[in-house]
Amino acid sequence: MVQEVRRSILENGSSLTDDVDTQESLWAAVDIDAILDQDPQRVAILQGPVAVEHAHVANRPIKEMLGGIEDYIVEKLLEKYYGGDESRVPYIDYIGSVPAMIDSKLMSSYGLNVTSDKTTIYKFGSSLPPVEEWLETLAGSEVHWLRALLRSDIVQKSGYISNPIKRLFSPHASQTVTAKYDAAGAPSGVSLRGAARSFSGHKPTFEAVTVSYDAKTSAIVVLVNEDCQDVAILLEFTFTYHPDQGFAPIHDVTEDRNKRIKAFYWRLWFGQDQTLPETIDHRNELVGPEVTIDAAAIERFCDVSRAGRYVWAFILMSIDGDLFKACPSLEQLQDP
Repeated sequence: MVQEVRRSILENGSSLTDDVDTQESLWAAVDIDAILDQDPQRVAILQGPVAVEHAHVANRPIKEMLGGIEDYIVEKLLEKYYGGDESRVPYIDYIGSVPAMIDSKLMSSYGLNVTSDKTTIYKFGSSLPPVEEWLETLAGSEVHWLRALLRSDIVQKSGYISNPIKRLFSPHASQTVTAKYDAAGAPSGVSLRGAARSFSGHKPTFEAVTVSYDAKTSAIVVLVNEDCQDVAILLEFTFTYHPDQGFAPIHDVTEDRNKRIKAFYWRLWFGQDQTLPETIDHRNELVGPEVTIDAAAIERFCDVSRAGRYVWAFILMSIDGDLFKACPSLEQLQDP
């Protein structure tokens, strides 16, 4: 009879009424329109004989019921594999990232000079290892925030982006990479010196990138420095580490990100002591240092800046979207 009622409802598009016997209505749980008043609380799910045998509490919340099942499984696994001793269970930050086998000969094969203690320093020569193998080596054999930052896609708002940090940490000739570790052996920060400028020659002592991690707040700060006339212009990116979300452990902090990018370009174009104005009007007068302009200077300015830094300043100030799409240099950073 129940099957006939169900068939009639589905074929004729009618709804259940108070006159219909809904005692056996598990099928209705997957079709809200088939439930009286579209009320899921009216779905009567009958327990089978096995479930009834283990049901000792009436009106038990489903959270408590499923939690009890989970606790029972954990208890049995703990007893089977670790003799019931929880202290023997190995600890891992998150599940989802499986470290690759690290080639112990990678460093010597490419002539990398490595010194290690609480700080590990890698010095590249002219021969460079493959990017993926190098990133695995730097990430290490343990699962932690640095591995997540180097090897995972990044969550940005409601979507994913390709990891721009991989591009920053790609190996370059004559580069020095310094990884710092805390007393427990966990990484606390990484820095890059030399061979990371966007143009021109490389200064071996210039700290181009620094990455730090705050274990208390799970915040990761990536500072990218641009050398402008021997002055470091700072661009800051902030991420948060979520080991409870192994499928997506790194989240981009987009709040004020555009403002940070605009402030970076403002200092880069107009001087490191300049402050980004809250608003700017295209009729405003921008006063710069006094210079002598000749034909060669104009040609060089047009080649370097295309539309010119002042035009770019107005463009940047008027955009509140994704500035990675507006600035070619940032676009290259985002899409390794």
